[in-house]
Amino acid sequence: MSEGQLALEGFDVNDWREANCLPRVEDRAHLQRLGRAAEEAAGEVHKALGMARADDVADHAWKDRVDNAIATLASTRDEHGELLRFTAEDVRDLAGDPPDHPNAHGARFSAAARRGLIRKVGYRLASLASLHRHPLALWQETVRSTGESEEQVS
Repeated sequence: MSEGQLALEGFDVNDWREANCLPRVEDRAHLQRLGRAAEEAAGEVHKALGMARADDVADHAWKDRVDNAIATLASTRDEHGELLRFTAEDVRDLAGDPPDHPNAHGARFSAAARRGLIRKVGYRLASLASLHRHPLALWQETVRSTGESEEQVS
């Protein structure tokens, strides 16, 4: 998704940029005057812009591999017949590291969630030493492709 296509909560990020009123993260005093809600909204906008930039420069073949890995893991059941829960580490094991930008995984997970394929169901600590036990989002399939209703996560 390009920045030009990016729309959040009924506003177009490009309209904000053209009007020169997109809050800058470094403008902390201004954001504090506007309040916590404005600061959170600005953070969401910057998050979306960062993911859009990372996705724009990501290799198309890699994006296809990641999308296929997410779909494969989402449709997988564990040994007890339950929907598999997975993280970006699991997807990385199948699709490899992004060749262009280290943050490109997030954009692919967000796109899959917006399409209704997966949903965030919790967090798990990273197992890779380079991630320093950072919490990773835990994902699960939202709706079965066969038309089954959404399963409840306990």
